[in-house]
Amino acid sequence: MGLEAMRGDFYSFVDADDRIEPDMLERLYRALIDTDSDIAGCSFTGCSYPSDQDLAVYSPVEYLNEQMLKKNNSRCWSKLFKASSLGKVRFDESIVIGEDMNYVLSTLEKARSIVELSYPGYVYTINPHGAMLRGFTPRYMHQISCWEIFRAKAIKIDPTTEATITQKLLIGIMLVAGKLAVLSSVDRQKNSEYIKTTHQKLKAEIKKKEAFRLLPRSYQLKCMLFNLAPTLYLWLYHLTK
Repeated sequence: MGLEAMRGDFYSFVDADDRIEPDMLERLYRALIDTDSDIAGCSFTGCSYPSDQDLAVYSPVEYLNEQMLKKNNSRCWSKLFKASSLGKVRFDESIVIGEDMNYVLSTLEKARSIVELSYPGYVYTINPHGAMLRGFTPRYMHQISCWEIFRAKAIKIDPTTEATITQKLLIGIMLVAGKLAVLSSVDRQKNSEYIKTTHQKLKAEIKKKEAFRLLPRSYQLKCMLFNLAPTLYLWLYHLTK
């Protein structure tokens, strides 16, 4: 609704439980103008991967690889977007997890260049009631579908990213399995269809050997056990947690 209503030349997103520094938008605006980019982004307080340079300009392919995939910089907040080139891009309303990274990916399909600042202008708040920290609900299955959507789009920008994204999809599948595992035995039974779907997704993706080899050893072991004995894996995970 905000995107439909906006009339300005630039737009930005701020989550309801966060805030921005008074000069964040000014700094991003100057970076956009100085580099003639379509997107300007900055760091945030508490960021665990600070940039080693004050300013860097990326092509869409470079941004996908260097920022989104290597640094997990897939957030739509802490950025300023140029409305003339990106104002018609919309969120995928079929998902409620990963919708931000898929939005940013959609802007890369239209952007000419993206500039990133190391300046921590965005003040991020960890919300204990946020979607990623709550227990399993059917909507948490979007942890899988968001990466499937992302992969389908990303390989059109750079086909060489498929294995890396599939690796992240495998991790997403195991995160869902973990959410299901910590449910009570009664609730796991109620959600048996989601357990079955999660297992089927893993069986399909684990066959992609190049992606599997990119996983940390701990995730390789988790994937193999869940693939071979899903009930045993969920029971063991439940006991440990």
